[in-house]
Amino acid sequence: MQVVYIDVLFIINFCMDFIALYISGSFLHIKRDKLLISLSALLGGAYAVFSIIFEGNKLLNFFIGIAVSFLLCYITYNKELTRARYLRLCAVFYFVSILLGGAITAFFNLLSSVFHSFSFESMGETENKMLLFVFLSLFSSALVMFFSRIFTKEISNISCKLTVTINGNSKTLDALIDSGNFLTEPISGKKVIIVNSEAIAPILSSSMIKAITHQLSGIENLHTSEAKRLRIIPVKAITGETLMTGYIPDSLKIERENKGKHVIILADAIIGFDVSKEKFAECDAIIPLSLL
Repeated sequence: MQVVYIDVLFIINFCMDFIALYISGSFLHIKRDKLLISLSALLGGAYAVFSIIFEGNKLLNFFIGIAVSFLLCYITYNKELTRARYLRLCAVFYFVSILLGGAITAFFNLLSSVFHSFSFESMGETENKMLLFVFLSLFSSALVMFFSRIFTKEISNISCKLTVTINGNSKTLDALIDSGNFLTEPISGKKVIIVNSEAIAPILSSSMIKAITHQLSGIENLHTSEAKRLRIIPVKAITGETLMTGYIPDSLKIERENKGKHVIILADAIIGFDVSKEKFAECDAIIPLSLL
Protein backbone atom coordinates (compact mmCIF):
# COMPACT_ATOMS: atom_id res chain seq x y z
CA MET A 1 0.00 0.00 0.00
CA GLN A 2 1.35 3.41 -0.97
CA VAL A 3 1.73 5.86 1.91
CA VAL A 4 1.12 9.56 1.23
CA TYR A 5 2.28 12.16 3.75
CA ILE A 6 -0.31 14.95 3.65
CA ASP A 7 2.06 17.60 5.00
CA VAL A 8 4.75 16.72 2.44
CA LEU A 9 2.17 16.70 -0.38
CA PHE A 10 0.92 20.14 0.69
CA ILE A 11 4.42 21.66 0.91
CA ILE A 12 5.49 20.23 -2.46
CA ASN A 13 2.39 21.55 -4.24
CA PHE A 14 2.63 24.91 -2.47
CA CYS A 15 6.24 25.30 -3.64
CA MET A 16 5.49 24.19 -7.20
CA ASP A 17 2.48 26.52 -7.55
CA PHE A 18 4.37 29.46 -6.03
CA ILE A 19 7.34 28.98 -8.36
CA ALA A 20 5.14 28.44 -11.45
CA LEU A 21 3.00 31.53 -10.72
CA TYR A 22 6.06 33.69 -10.07
CA ILE A 23 7.85 32.56 -13.23
CA SER A 24 4.67 32.97 -15.32
CA GLY A 25 4.26 36.57 -14.16
CA SER A 26 7.93 37.24 -14.82
CA PHE A 27 7.70 35.70 -18.29
CA LEU A 28 4.79 37.99 -19.24
CA HIS A 29 6.31 40.98 -17.40
CA ILE A 30 3.39 41.40 -15.01
CA LYS A 31 3.89 43.02 -11.64
CA ARG A 32 4.17 40.28 -9.02
CA ASP A 33 2.73 40.49 -5.51
CA LYS A 34 4.35 37.81 -3.33
CA LEU A 35 1.45 37.88 -0.86
CA LEU A 36 -1.11 37.12 -3.58
CA ILE A 37 1.17 34.45 -5.05
CA SER A 38 1.46 32.87 -1.57
CA LEU A 39 -2.32 32.91 -1.09
CA SER A 40 -2.84 31.27 -4.47
CA ALA A 41 -0.14 28.68 -3.75
CA LEU A 42 -1.82 27.89 -0.40
CA LEU A 43 -5.05 27.25 -2.27
CA GLY A 44 -3.20 25.06 -4.76
CA GLY A 45 -1.61 23.04 -1.96
CA ALA A 46 -4.96 22.64 -0.20
CA TYR A 47 -6.59 21.45 -3.43
CA ALA A 48 -3.84 18.85 -3.93
CA VAL A 49 -4.53 17.44 -0.46
CA PHE A 50 -8.30 17.58 -1.01
CA SER A 51 -8.04 15.74 -4.34
CA ILE A 52 -6.11 12.89 -2.68
CA ILE A 53 -8.46 12.54 0.30
CA PHE A 54 -11.66 12.75 -1.78
CA GLU A 55 -10.86 10.81 -4.91
CA GLY A 56 -13.72 10.79 -7.39
CA ASN A 57 -14.32 10.54 -11.11
CA LYS A 58 -10.99 11.05 -12.93
CA LEU A 59 -12.51 13.08 -15.75
CA LEU A 60 -14.32 15.34 -13.29
CA ASN A 61 -11.12 15.77 -11.27
CA PHE A 62 -9.29 16.73 -14.46
CA PHE A 63 -11.69 19.58 -15.22
CA ILE A 64 -11.74 20.68 -11.58
CA GLY A 65 -7.93 20.81 -11.69
CA ILE A 66 -8.06 23.07 -14.76
CA ALA A 67 -10.61 25.32 -13.04
CA VAL A 68 -8.40 25.57 -9.95
CA SER A 69 -5.41 26.54 -12.12
CA PHE A 70 -7.47 29.32 -13.74
CA LEU A 71 -8.55 30.44 -10.26
CA LEU A 72 -4.93 30.59 -9.04
CA CYS A 73 -3.97 32.82 -11.97
CA TYR A 74 -7.04 34.99 -11.40
CA ILE A 75 -6.34 35.50 -7.68
CA THR A 76 -2.71 36.38 -8.34
CA TYR A 77 -2.92 38.71 -11.34
CA ASN A 78 -6.55 39.80 -11.87
CA LYS A 79 -5.78 43.53 -11.46
CA GLU A 80 -3.18 43.50 -14.22
CA LEU A 81 -4.85 41.61 -17.05
CA THR A 82 -7.24 41.90 -19.93
CA ARG A 83 -9.11 38.73 -20.88
CA ALA A 84 -6.70 37.92 -23.71
CA ARG A 85 -3.67 38.39 -21.47
CA TYR A 86 -5.30 36.34 -18.72
CA LEU A 87 -5.71 33.38 -21.09
CA ARG A 88 -2.06 33.77 -22.12
CA LEU A 89 -1.07 33.72 -18.45
CA CYS A 90 -3.01 30.50 -17.84
CA ALA A 91 -1.35 28.88 -20.85
CA VAL A 92 2.11 30.00 -19.66
CA PHE A 93 1.32 28.77 -16.14
CA TYR A 94 0.51 25.29 -17.49
CA PHE A 95 3.61 25.33 -19.68
CA VAL A 96 5.89 26.36 -16.82
CA SER A 97 4.32 23.78 -14.47
CA ILE A 98 4.95 21.04 -17.02
CA LEU A 99 8.53 22.23 -17.53
CA LEU A 100 9.19 22.26 -13.79
CA GLY A 101 7.71 18.81 -13.29
CA GLY A 102 9.61 17.47 -16.29
CA ALA A 103 12.88 19.03 -15.16
CA ILE A 104 12.59 17.58 -11.65
CA THR A 105 11.74 14.13 -13.05
CA ALA A 106 14.69 14.34 -15.46
CA PHE A 107 17.10 15.18 -12.63
CA PHE A 108 15.82 12.25 -10.57
CA ASN A 109 16.37 9.94 -13.53
CA LEU A 110 19.85 11.40 -14.07
CA LEU A 111 20.76 10.76 -10.44
CA SER A 112 19.42 7.21 -10.73
CA SER A 113 21.54 6.54 -13.84
CA VAL A 114 24.73 8.02 -12.37
CA PHE A 115 24.25 6.48 -8.93
CA HIS A 116 22.72 3.09 -9.68
CA SER A 117 21.65 2.50 -6.10
CA PHE A 118 19.90 5.87 -5.87
CA SER A 119 16.13 6.03 -5.66
CA PHE A 120 13.65 8.36 -4.02
CA GLU A 121 12.36 5.53 -1.81
CA SER A 122 15.88 4.64 -0.62
CA MET A 123 16.52 8.07 0.83
CA GLY A 124 14.88 7.12 4.10
CA GLU A 125 13.99 10.18 6.17
CA THR A 126 11.22 12.46 4.93
CA GLU A 127 13.44 15.47 5.70
CA ASN A 128 16.08 14.23 3.27
CA LYS A 129 13.49 13.85 0.53
CA MET A 130 12.19 17.35 1.17
CA LEU A 131 15.69 18.84 1.02
CA LEU A 132 16.35 17.11 -2.28
CA PHE A 133 13.00 18.27 -3.63
CA VAL A 134 13.65 21.88 -2.59
CA PHE A 135 17.10 21.81 -4.19
CA LEU A 136 15.79 20.35 -7.45
CA SER A 137 12.87 22.81 -7.49
CA LEU A 138 15.17 25.81 -7.11
CA PHE A 139 17.59 24.48 -9.71
CA SER A 140 14.76 23.70 -12.16
CA SER A 141 13.23 27.14 -11.57
CA ALA A 142 16.53 28.84 -12.33
CA LEU A 143 16.81 26.78 -15.50
CA VAL A 144 13.27 27.65 -16.64
CA MET A 145 13.84 31.34 -15.87
CA PHE A 146 17.10 31.30 -17.83
CA PHE A 147 15.52 29.83 -20.94
CA SER A 148 12.40 32.00 -20.65
CA ARG A 149 14.55 35.13 -20.64
CA ILE A 150 16.40 33.96 -23.73
CA PHE A 151 13.12 33.05 -25.43
CA THR A 152 11.54 36.39 -24.59
CA LYS A 153 14.57 38.30 -25.84
CA GLU A 154 14.54 36.40 -29.10
CA ILE A 155 10.86 37.11 -29.72
CA SER A 156 11.22 40.87 -29.43
CA ASN A 157 12.95 43.64 -27.55
CA ILE A 158 10.22 44.05 -25.01
CA SER A 159 11.16 47.50 -23.76
CA CYS A 160 11.53 50.80 -25.55
CA LYS A 161 11.27 54.56 -25.09
CA LEU A 162 8.00 56.37 -25.74
CA THR A 163 7.97 60.15 -26.20
CA VAL A 164 4.53 61.71 -25.83
CA THR A 165 3.96 65.30 -26.96
CA ILE A 166 0.87 67.18 -25.73
CA ASN A 167 0.29 70.91 -26.30
CA GLY A 168 3.92 71.31 -27.36
CA ASN A 169 5.30 69.69 -24.19
CA SER A 170 7.05 66.31 -24.35
CA LYS A 171 7.62 63.52 -21.87
CA THR A 172 9.71 60.38 -22.46
CA LEU A 173 8.59 57.20 -20.72
CA ASP A 174 9.95 53.69 -20.36
CA ALA A 175 7.48 51.47 -22.19
CA LEU A 176 6.74 47.78 -22.43
CA ILE A 177 5.94 46.18 -25.78
CA ASP A 178 3.07 43.75 -25.26
CA SER A 179 1.59 41.41 -27.88
CA GLY A 180 -1.43 40.94 -25.58
CA ASN A 181 -2.56 44.58 -25.77
CA PHE A 182 -5.43 44.58 -28.28
CA LEU A 183 -7.12 47.71 -26.95
CA THR A 184 -8.52 50.03 -29.64
CA GLU A 185 -10.59 53.21 -29.72
CA PRO A 186 -14.01 52.05 -31.02
CA ILE A 187 -14.79 54.95 -33.39
CA SER A 188 -11.47 55.42 -35.18
CA GLY A 189 -10.17 51.89 -34.64
CA LYS A 190 -6.78 53.28 -33.61
CA LYS A 191 -4.54 51.31 -31.27
CA VAL A 192 -4.35 52.45 -27.65
CA ILE A 193 -1.09 52.92 -25.78
CA ILE A 194 -1.78 52.66 -22.05
CA VAL A 195 0.19 55.13 -19.93
CA ASN A 196 0.46 55.65 -16.19
CA SER A 197 -1.44 58.86 -15.46
CA GLU A 198 1.03 59.99 -12.80
CA ALA A 199 4.00 59.53 -15.12
CA ILE A 200 2.43 61.65 -17.87
CA ALA A 201 1.00 64.28 -15.45
CA PRO A 202 3.91 66.78 -15.83
CA ILE A 203 2.82 67.65 -19.40
CA LEU A 204 -0.93 67.75 -18.66
CA SER A 205 -2.91 70.77 -17.57
CA SER A 206 -4.37 70.77 -14.07
CA SER A 207 -7.91 70.65 -15.47
CA MET A 208 -6.98 67.61 -17.59
CA ILE A 209 -5.50 65.81 -14.58
CA LYS A 210 -8.70 66.49 -12.63
CA ALA A 211 -10.86 65.22 -15.48
CA ILE A 212 -8.82 62.00 -15.72
CA THR A 213 -8.71 61.22 -12.01
CA HIS A 214 -12.40 62.01 -11.43
CA GLN A 215 -13.80 60.10 -14.41
CA LEU A 216 -14.42 63.21 -16.54
CA SER A 217 -16.40 64.99 -13.82
CA GLY A 218 -14.38 68.14 -14.54
CA ILE A 219 -14.65 67.99 -18.33
CA GLU A 220 -16.61 71.26 -18.43
CA ASN A 221 -13.49 73.08 -17.19
CA LEU A 222 -11.33 71.90 -20.06
CA HIS A 223 -10.32 74.20 -22.87
CA THR A 224 -12.12 73.37 -26.12
CA SER A 225 -8.84 72.32 -27.77
CA GLU A 226 -8.33 69.73 -25.04
CA ALA A 227 -11.92 68.54 -24.73
CA LYS A 228 -12.24 67.68 -28.42
CA ARG A 229 -9.25 65.36 -28.17
CA LEU A 230 -10.74 63.28 -25.37
CA ARG A 231 -12.01 59.80 -26.14
CA ILE A 232 -13.88 57.21 -24.08
CA ILE A 233 -12.41 53.72 -24.46
CA PRO A 234 -14.33 50.64 -23.27
CA VAL A 235 -12.07 48.09 -21.60
CA LYS A 236 -12.95 44.43 -21.08
CA ALA A 237 -10.93 42.94 -18.24
CA ILE A 238 -11.36 39.65 -16.42
CA THR A 239 -12.87 41.61 -13.51
CA GLY A 240 -15.56 43.07 -15.80
CA GLU A 241 -16.05 45.99 -18.14
CA THR A 242 -14.94 49.54 -17.43
CA LEU A 243 -14.20 52.81 -19.23
CA MET A 244 -10.82 54.40 -19.78
CA THR A 245 -10.18 58.03 -20.64
CA GLY A 246 -8.26 58.38 -23.89
CA TYR A 247 -6.55 61.33 -25.54
CA ILE A 248 -5.19 62.15 -28.99
CA PRO A 249 -1.67 63.58 -28.45
CA ASP A 250 0.24 65.89 -30.77
CA SER A 251 2.65 63.07 -31.57
CA LEU A 252 3.98 59.74 -30.35
CA LYS A 253 7.56 58.65 -30.98
CA ILE A 254 8.74 55.12 -30.21
CA GLU A 255 12.48 54.38 -30.02
CA ARG A 256 13.82 50.84 -29.72
CA GLU A 257 16.77 48.65 -30.52
CA ASN A 258 16.12 45.94 -33.09
CA LYS A 259 18.91 43.58 -34.15
CA GLY A 260 21.54 46.13 -33.21
CA LYS A 261 19.85 49.01 -35.04
CA HIS A 262 18.26 52.08 -33.47
CA VAL A 263 14.70 52.28 -34.81
CA ILE A 264 12.40 55.31 -34.53
CA ILE A 265 8.68 54.94 -35.20
CA LEU A 266 6.16 57.78 -35.35
CA ALA A 267 2.98 56.06 -34.16
CA ASP A 268 -0.56 57.03 -35.05
CA ALA A 269 -2.32 55.97 -31.87
CA ILE A 270 -4.29 57.14 -28.87
CA ILE A 271 -3.05 57.17 -25.31
CA GLY A 272 -5.25 55.73 -22.57
CA PHE A 273 -4.75 57.00 -19.04
CA ASP A 274 -4.36 54.30 -16.37
CA VAL A 275 -5.20 55.77 -12.96
CA SER A 276 -4.40 52.70 -10.84
CA LYS A 277 -0.93 54.09 -9.95
CA GLU A 278 0.57 50.70 -10.82
CA LYS A 279 3.66 50.31 -12.97
CA PHE A 280 3.83 47.79 -15.79
CA ALA A 281 6.89 45.64 -14.95
CA GLU A 282 8.70 48.83 -13.82
CA CYS A 283 7.59 50.68 -16.99
CA ASP A 284 5.10 53.53 -17.34
CA ALA A 285 3.42 52.55 -20.60
CA ILE A 286 2.24 49.53 -22.56
CA ILE A 287 2.62 49.63 -26.34
CA PRO A 288 0.75 47.14 -28.57
CA LEU A 289 3.21 45.00 -30.51
CA SER A 290 1.03 45.48 -33.59
CA LEU A 291 2.05 49.16 -33.71
CA LEU A 292 5.62 48.10 -34.49
